[in-house]
Amino acid sequence: VKKGTDGGGGFDVIIGNPPYFNLQTIRDKSQTVYFEKNYESYRGKADILYFFIEKSLNLLKEEGYLGLIVANYFLRSYYADKLRKLILKKSKIVKIIDFGSIKLFADANVDTCVLILKKNKTPKGKYTYGILFQETALAEFLIQNQKASAIDSTKYKLLTGNQSDLTEQAWQFDKGKYFGTQPLQEICFIGKGAATGNDEIFVIEDRKARELGLEKELLDKKDK
Repeated sequence: VKKGTDGGGGFDVIIGNPPYFNLQTIRDKSQTVYFEKNYESYRGKADILYFFIEKSLNLLKEEGYLGLIVANYFLRSYYADKLRKLILKKSKIVKIIDFGSIKLFADANVDTCVLILKKNKTPKGKYTYGILFQETALAEFLIQNQKASAIDSTKYKLLTGNQSDLTEQAWQFDKGKYFGTQPLQEICFIGKGAATGNDEIFVIEDRKARELGLEKELLDKKDK
């Protein structure tokens, strides 16, 4: 398959479920240097999903479709601004199915969404966004997503919007809800506090805690 970026080939459809981890967990720094040099969406605190989305768009043929299930935080994260800009530049957003805080994978503590894009040099038009509030309504939510109709309930919400209204700034799909208010990001910088990125130092098993003689008062309840 030729690279889709030159218009001479590429995949018609790409479907996937990228792994869930942040670049800060990669110990081989030569890998992060590679990502920085080769991907537009690179950020110091980037997630690996950024590069899966970018690479997939590059491998698609013009008018090809991309469907991925990924962590949903990129929709609003400050550090995903370059990724959002790239998505808007290279594709039409067809649909975003946001599962909110509902966990779909038992072995992954991550909030997810399904992202469906259509590669297009002049992206424009309307997109559909849906967000799930109650897990018991999952099947109904997925069915209604196929109908692209506006629904506002306590179980889930569906709406349509114009892609031209989106920028690289955090994507706020329900602006009417916040009419007359001022986003906190317009008043001050919102960043992430200090983090080592090395959970092995701070997350230990009960057996190891006893071996080290750590006081129970210093441990989280789940480790006592």
